[in-house]
Amino acid sequence: MFKYFLKNNLSNFITIFIIFFIDRVSKSYVLRLAEQGNELDIYLTKYLNIYLIWNKGIAFGLMSFNSNIIYNFITFLITIICIIILIMIIKSDGIKKYSLITILGGALGNLFDRFYS
Repeated sequence: MFKYFLKNNLSNFITIFIIFFIDRVSKSYVLRLAEQGNELDIYLTKYLNIYLIWNKGIAFGLMSFNSNIIYNFITFLITIICIIILIMIIKSDGIKKYSLITILGGALGNLFDRFYS
């Protein structure tokens, strides 16, 4: 049964890892530029640019509190949501599955930042 599960979901996990890896590499690159004192605004296209912004809350700086208890609670909730998204990926198919895969890959990158930043 485990071989069947792994065979059917291996490409999903590889895709999640690739998205997570791209997230880590891009963040490391921007942080390295910041350490060297280089320009921090990277203009890729008219609509896609990279800026270094520190965000202690969740999306768009919401719930930015100075309390470690609230920060840890939000981190716990994000971890639970990631687990729920993983379960939804396993049960989904089609475009919904691939949408959830990209969301989870980015969410794991952000969760990594919360634990190791």
